[in-house]
Amino acid sequence: MTMRSLVIRLVASMLIAGAAVVPVQVAAGGQSFASALQLAADQREAAYRGMTFQPADWQVGTVVSRTPLGVVTAAYGNLGADSYYQLQIWQGVSSRVVNDLLTRWDILRIDTAGNVTDAWIGYDRAIPNYFQQPSQLVYRTADDAERYPWADIPTDKEAKAAKIQPVPNDGMFDAYGIMPQDGSVELSSQQRKIAPLLALPAQLPATAPERSAVASAPEPAADTGPVPADIADHWAKDVIVDLMKRGIVRGYDDGTIRPDRQLSRAEFTAMLVRSLQLAPIGDGGADDLGDIAGHWAAPEISLAAEARLVQADMLPFQPDVPITRTEMARIAGRALHGIGYRVSRDKTAAPVTLSDLSGVSVDDAASIADLAAAGIVGGYPDGTFRPDGTLTRAEACKVISILLQKQGS
Repeated sequence: MTMRSLVIRLVASMLIAGAAVVPVQVAAGGQSFASALQLAADQREAAYRGMTFQPADWQVGTVVSRTPLGVVTAAYGNLGADSYYQLQIWQGVSSRVVNDLLTRWDILRIDTAGNVTDAWIGYDRAIPNYFQQPSQLVYRTADDAERYPWADIPTDKEAKAAKIQPVPNDGMFDAYGIMPQDGSVELSSQQRKIAPLLALPAQLPATAPERSAVASAPEPAADTGPVPADIADHWAKDVIVDLMKRGIVRGYDDGTIRPDRQLSRAEFTAMLVRSLQLAPIGDGGADDLGDIAGHWAAPEISLAAEARLVQADMLPFQPDVPITRTEMARIAGRALHGIGYRVSRDKTAAPVTLSDLSGVSVDDAASIADLAAAGIVGGYPDGTFRPDGTLTRAEACKVISILLQKQGS
């Protein structure tokens, strides 16, 4: 056995550790994958075997679930009695082993009736010399569905171009946050590097895309007519008009925009989801968002939860509560990483210093710093961010307009 294969086996054995057991109600589709991944290996296999699917239109590269990623990687037979599909669920963990990318998957065999006939837990896939490639884009095809997790994992050349540190060979990355945090699994020192890509096509392409995997920004529509009177002299006029043309910002029945009105959690989330053109995959993510039932923005909030823009730290969601600047940064920061944008840590650039973040959580402070480094948010003239302050419609338009410019960059 070579030293290289020994290292791979050692890392693979580390990945076997299961998460703590929690109750789960098994149902078909994407949401049950997230619940199953929190179970110990033997219980997870039983959970998978209780699922049913509708594979009539499946083919290699069909995406069944966005978060966690569930993708069809093989179809065997001629759809007869012995035919079956292979469905892989990414556990959300990856690691660098020398120059190879190692990912771990659960694999299901599903018959044409949609029943799970076999399940393999914790199967390792490796992409040899991944980190020496010019770009990860070459792996974003149906042919590589069984080994590439559709997460932003920069190659060394991509990291150099973005002026960030390369992915280290010092532990594992947990993209979904499901691994035990009790010290039993050695996580990388650069945990925030790995983020699932937000906008997954329902069917992975046959050839690699030229840009990132996110949907292109909406093309401006035809002229929307006269500029609303209440933004004619507003500082955010240009970005608001641009987003109106894209169908992201909508005016009121009286023809006004009301740019200085406070924005609710639902309104900001809906604007962001529309701007990213997220489409539903799997069962969605609204099972734990009981307080949005019947709300006008329930579809957009559900998509945000499916894409993990909205997570447990935003629950209960309280859709009509004014969104704070910290909550905006929390959601927008996840979107920034989810579109594949890498925040450059160019030491020659002057850092953005904000004086009032001492009471903000470490994760929220990091999101604010990333957005500031990307030029999406900034401080007030007195050097404060005002994390508990509310967000106006105009300010939200500016955030989303600049965020759209970062797609694929």
